[in-house]
Amino acid sequence: MNKNRRTQILLTEKQYRKLHALSEYKNKSMGSLIREAVDIVYVKEKKNREKIIDKIGAMNLPTGDWKEIKKEIIKNKNK
Repeated sequence: MNKNRRTQILLTEKQYRKLHALSEYKNKSMGSLIREAVDIVYVKEKKNREKIIDKIGAMNLPTGDWKEIKKEIIKNKNK
C-alpha cells in the first residue's frame, strides 16, 4: 500500500519565487517539483553511485602503489 505523508517546509522568498515560477512554467505543482527533486538527489543517489562504481570497475584501471602509477603516468605523458 502506498501511503502519502504530509510535511511542511520553509523556503526563503527567493526559493519560493523560483519554485513558483518553475511550477507555472512546467504546469506542475510545487509539491510535485519538490518530490521529483527529493527522488533525484536523495532516493536515486545510491543507485547512481552503484552504476558509476560499476562503470569505473569495468575500465580496468591500474591499481597498486601510487608512486609507481604516478611514474607510469608521467612516463606515458612524455611519449
